[in-house]
Amino acid sequence: MSKLTYPIAGLIPANLPNSPLKNGHFSATKPTQGGADDLNRYICLQCDCEFTATQNAKYCSAKCRQKAYRKRHSQTTIRSCSNCLKDFYPSHASQVYCSSACNNAAYRRRRAGIVLVFASIAGIDQLTADDILERTGIKPARRVVEAAGYRWNVTGWELMR
Repeated sequence: MSKLTYPIAGLIPANLPNSPLKNGHFSATKPTQGGADDLNRYICLQCDCEFTATQNAKYCSAKCRQKAYRKRHSQTTIRSCSNCLKDFYPSHASQVYCSSACNNAAYRRRRAGIVLVFASIAGIDQLTADDILERTGIKPARRVVEAAGYRWNVTGWELMR
């Protein structure tokens, strides 16, 4: 449940409109904007500092507004890394690995497995299969391997029939 903003009457002297407030924040508007008589005093929902504004406001600055937005829209679910099995908080919805190092390690493991399976399917040695993957990329070889009935799981490529 979020806190409600409300004007704070008389806490900041009217003759000091540009005085620094709690947590080092300054007033939200300049005294020339909207007239000094129309200023209302509010409490920021993010940092709880006091600030002044000419309109109803929830946050003292764009920085606090952005911080609150990111807090509201962050994912609170913990995922397990598909490579090292450590728990992590994903930074975006499709994140599978905890770091780029785990992502690269998983790619190298998948690629090494494809070379072995592709070589056995095509009836060629591993060096030739590796050269073909270097030239064509991993996707065409993966299509061949998957068309032959293999599927990738945590332990490696397995024949699914």
